[in-house]
Amino acid sequence: MNRTGMAAMVRIGQVIKKSTRGDLNLVKVRAQNMKLDRRLMIYFPAKRDRWCVEQQNQTKIGDIVIMKNLPHAVDKDVFTKVNEVLYSVGNIKDPITGRLCRGTEFIDEEQRAQEVGRRQVEQMTQKRTIIE
Repeated sequence: MNRTGMAAMVRIGQVIKKSTRGDLNLVKVRAQNMKLDRRLMIYFPAKRDRWCVEQQNQTKIGDIVIMKNLPHAVDKDVFTKVNEVLYSVGNIKDPITGRLCRGTEFIDEEQRAQEVGRRQVEQMTQKRTIIE
């Protein structure tokens, strides 16, 4: 059993910060628990931030991840790891077609590449006019 008293605690949270400590890649994940107020007998949300070890270094700030407890604490405040990424920020796919979408419209990869290229050219011309 580990520090929390449960063998395999699994939680879902959102990445809010990334850091490195020595040779460890760490992410700070905010998880929400429901806390019971005994007087009112109503549950209220209670947020708690945890440092998690990330092996693959694939998360971004804002991603929704699954955290899992480690068998032993790596550091004094690091005792969980990122098990997998549930939802990645900015990569929204339609579940039926599997195509990327923005809002209610599909994004074609070719049009997206052309749009990015066009934006870069516009930014370059704007920078030139500002300098001159």
